[in-house]
Amino acid sequence: RFCLLVCPSYICSPPLYSSAASDGYKRQGVTTAAIGAVGVASVKAYTEHQQAANSMAAATGAAGEQLEYLQDAMDTVYTDNYGESLQDVADAVSLVDRNMKNISPDEIVEATEAALALQDTFEYGVEESTRAAAAIQKNFGGSAKEAFSLIAAVRGNATG
Repeated sequence: RFCLLVCPSYICSPPLYSSAASDGYKRQGVTTAAIGAVGVASVKAYTEHQQAANSMAAATGAAGEQLEYLQDAMDTVYTDNYGESLQDVADAVSLVDRNMKNISPDEIVEATEAALALQDTFEYGVEESTRAAAAIQKNFGGSAKEAFSLIAAVRGNATG
């Protein structure tokens, strides 16, 4: 203790604390590093989300409430584990919005998920599938879900 009082910079001898305290300091360092890594990941995720939302806004021309519901659709589709990345989902939502006018916000999610599933399963691009689904709706009526189901059935029969 004398050394600690006289030489607070620990020049005289190594610090006189127990190995348990040393382990605590090591754990604190690891915890601090982990918190820092989480902070960096959070900033990266936020930046990725903003970039995807901005590109979607630019591609669709949406603003205000319209953009909010497109962003909600993007978040839902991505959370449902569709798409390679958030940008991939934003691009798909943009194509659904552009190619399939007059569908409800709920249908945007269903249509985007269906288009991405067709892309993954049959390598049928989102742009092509959304155009085909829009044509089916225009000519035969029905929902976006029904249009994509018909496309999946036809593609499945053609490849299988």
